[in-house]
Amino acid sequence: MRDRDVRTWSVMIDGLAVNGHAKKALNLFSAMQRTGVNPDSVTFTAVLRACAHAGFVEQGLRIMKEMSEVYLVSPTVEHYGCIVDLLGRAGRLEEVLVLIKKIPTVHLDVVLWGSLLVACRVHKNIIMGEIAAKKMLELDPCNAGTLVFLSNIYASLGDWTRVRQVRDLMKDRGIIKPPGSSLIEVEGILHEFLSGDRRHCLINEIYFMLDDIVVKLTERESTLCCVYFQYS
Repeated sequence: MRDRDVRTWSVMIDGLAVNGHAKKALNLFSAMQRTGVNPDSVTFTAVLRACAHAGFVEQGLRIMKEMSEVYLVSPTVEHYGCIVDLLGRAGRLEEVLVLIKKIPTVHLDVVLWGSLLVACRVHKNIIMGEIAAKKMLELDPCNAGTLVFLSNIYASLGDWTRVRQVRDLMKDRGIIKPPGSSLIEVEGILHEFLSGDRRHCLINEIYFMLDDIVVKLTERESTLCCVYFQYS
């Protein structure tokens, strides 16, 4: 393709970024700049996403700075979200908190604090996790996911007292965690399955198939065990 506009470049960069080819995405971004095409807000979202997925922290921070200072592109919640994700993955949680406090109120939402909360669970930082959860509840007081996630952080550290406190808080506020669900598309039809749900019109056939799979796996496991003991 000879004539590439900013939209074309952005789509290609984002395609590489979301499929795990961060270096190629950044190389393409450099090539775009050399051609004289100025990146826009969408382009920078794709580039920052690539940096976040690959852990290119310093490069991502530099690009974020260039975006506003060189290209005069105002940061949006998507850009801030990428930087929060970038720093969170690297365990630089204090920097995330400082960044979020500097973000204009108009861009602050549950998602940004949620990204910090996820990072807190990964890096087992209770203090920062409590701050993030508190801010999320201020924005959305009835968000069951926030309290469940905070409870999971406590559980991962074996702090069962705090787990019970969070569960009691949910009960007092009348907050009920919605059942987990999964979606699958078969021949153009979207099917949703809820945890413990038996309302699907083909539920009997589905469980028959699952039972058949379990039987075959059990037989296979038995065969493998026999082979193992035979040759061990």
